[in-house]
Amino acid sequence: MRARRSVWVFVLLAAASRWSGSSSGQEVGSGGTQPQQPTEVTSQPGQELFPSVAPDGRLAYSRIDGGDWDIFIQRAGASPVNVTADSPADDWQAEFSPDGKRLAFRSERDDGGIFIMDAGGGSLERLTRSGFNPSWSPDGTQVVYSTAQVIADPTTRPLVGVLTTIKVATGERRTVYDDSDAVQPRFSPNGRRIAFWGFPSQGGQRDIWTIAAPAADQTGAGLPAKPVAVTQDAATDWNPVWSPDGRYLYFASDRGGSMEIWRVGIDEATGLVAGQPEQITQESGGLRGHIVVADNGARLLYIDQRLTPIVERVGFDAAAGRIVGEPMPILYASLAPTSIDVSPDGQSLAFYSAGAQQDVYVSRADGSNQRRLTNDPARDRGPAWSPDGKRIAFFSDRSGSYEIWTINPDGTALTLLTNSPGANRSTPIWAPDGSRLLYIQRRGPSWDTYIIDPAKPSSRQVVEQLPAIGGSDEYFTPTSWSPDGQMLVGNRAFTDRTTPGGIFVYTLATKTFQMVLDRAAGARWLNDNRRVIYPDNAAKKILLLDTQSRETRELLAVPRRDIGAIRLSADNRTLYIHLSSTQSNILQLAGDRR
Repeated sequence: MRARRSVWVFVLLAAASRWSGSSSGQEVGSGGTQPQQPTEVTSQPGQELFPSVAPDGRLAYSRIDGGDWDIFIQRAGASPVNVTADSPADDWQAEFSPDGKRLAFRSERDDGGIFIMDAGGGSLERLTRSGFNPSWSPDGTQVVYSTAQVIADPTTRPLVGVLTTIKVATGERRTVYDDSDAVQPRFSPNGRRIAFWGFPSQGGQRDIWTIAAPAADQTGAGLPAKPVAVTQDAATDWNPVWSPDGRYLYFASDRGGSMEIWRVGIDEATGLVAGQPEQITQESGGLRGHIVVADNGARLLYIDQRLTPIVERVGFDAAAGRIVGEPMPILYASLAPTSIDVSPDGQSLAFYSAGAQQDVYVSRADGSNQRRLTNDPARDRGPAWSPDGKRIAFFSDRSGSYEIWTINPDGTALTLLTNSPGANRSTPIWAPDGSRLLYIQRRGPSWDTYIIDPAKPSSRQVVEQLPAIGGSDEYFTPTSWSPDGQMLVGNRAFTDRTTPGGIFVYTLATKTFQMVLDRAAGARWLNDNRRVIYPDNAAKKILLLDTQSRETRELLAVPRRDIGAIRLSADNRTLYIHLSSTQSNILQLAGDRR
């Protein structure tokens, strides 16, 4: 069984794929003119991501085919061709070399890394054993990449990225930037600067910088260079891409409300910004990104992604280990419900809205009577009911860093529980008796798990740290505390791979980990302290696992949708399931090349 990233979909668009290039007109968005309506370049059901355009107009992009991600090449007027069909692993994030003859891409084959092949899928060679989102230098001699991955949602990134360049011919590597966080790099047209984005420090803010690229004759003593900020504001800014003449930097941003394409004037030599950002695409309610400026600035390509999240509930017979009845939707996409939790008495739900403003909500167990508990620009996420039902813990960047907070179910008594600026904390989970609360905290490129006494103020906390689950490239993320308070179940994750590392049980008394299932994640304990339920997104199923016998049983099939968080009511009689469908297509705007 091969686990994949949570990026499956089922929506079918009726429009056919087409190119709509233009041989005359001005550069897209220039001169303050209103851009024309975009046209669809791809329109298959599912997600079509990571577009790249060769000098002759060929389009490379990625989509799931036969259960794994593959790279497709499409010519104008022709059907797309899968050039990685012979690989059972995920192959994606491809970019054409400047001459259009080769593709650099991320692959999960042979433990993962960046590979190079010719544009027809032949002459495969490994370039690195790590890295994501590769991008070529203008002369085709180097590739720049980050150690952290970006797919299509810039708001949820658990890892910190380091930028590195590698010479294709020799394999020589140079660190470009490792001081903070840096992802999705792009060389400038003259090859002397690299644009990237990342976390400026902590919290949920994302900004864009440029930095001098390592010179061919530069020694290690001169690195790293200092980055120059392009954006410094509360907006989520990501995916910077240079215009072919180096005069503009295009990027995606939610500064206008929805996630649209913007651009700002820039000095390619110094990275200094010239003027204010201007919006290029019209607001649509979707998420725009994966930008390509093609045909010497005459075409702008990008993805338009639509997420449809809902929450369903269904009866569950724990003794028999089976689902009872049919799932019923209770929370709908208009509110973008995310990260659900059930109150101890089973009468209420807590969740956060993942829309433009991320706030904590509560509702009745049937989804009715929705009430907003927080209402401000802060990113409030991951609500978790206390065992007595009197408080809801969540994490928020309202103080600058992500910290753990609590709030009463009526919206009163907002309280800061942790307070150590400079570190991001998330995912609070209460012990069954309410005497302890755990959370995870960022540690460089990885995360650690800590346990505190939630009754004490932050100044008096005695913090207990869980041991490491393995090597420096592995970390543990708990998902559920056993009802007897003696064990945790959670996931092993990796800093350099996206494949789930398996479900583990941690015993608090002995401080030991035990793997109970490989390549799975997201387990929740049943009340017998022995069985767990977990989602399998590859198989589109929810399963029951006996952690002692290791036997599994299918509970529910969920075709064509991505399974997110699952929760059981305290009496184990009701199962709540977060489900979503995602549709991503590649669009383009065309303009003039006078």
